[in-house]
Amino acid sequence: MQALTPAQRKISPLLLDEISRYRSEQTQKTVFPAPSGPGVVKIDERQRALVDIRAAVTPSLLTQVKALDGIVVSPYPAYDSTIAWIPLVKLEQLAADSAVRFVEPAVSPMLNATQPAVKP
Repeated sequence: MQALTPAQRKISPLLLDEISRYRSEQTQKTVFPAPSGPGVVKIDERQRALVDIRAAVTPSLLTQVKALDGIVVSPYPAYDSTIAWIPLVKLEQLAADSAVRFVEPAVSPMLNATQPAVKP
């Protein structure tokens, strides 16, 4: 096993697995994508992952996301968090930025279906 780069150490192992799987598919010219765990890492048809970028939300960060062909979904300055779609192959480039502390899969909101509905 090879050692992780400083940028890779700032990326969730789940995302590193997806990056590795994607690169392997590109090398092997696989026709069908390898399945990933349901709901763990959301990946769109353009091979962008829905991620939570842990860094101060600044104009510079938002510009960088767009420069990497990403899409900012929701910035949360109070929590130093930005939810964005970022191409898998560009996650390491994003994580190499010294302002970025960590990149992990974005968590989808969950509804509590066990509580009874409130009647008006």
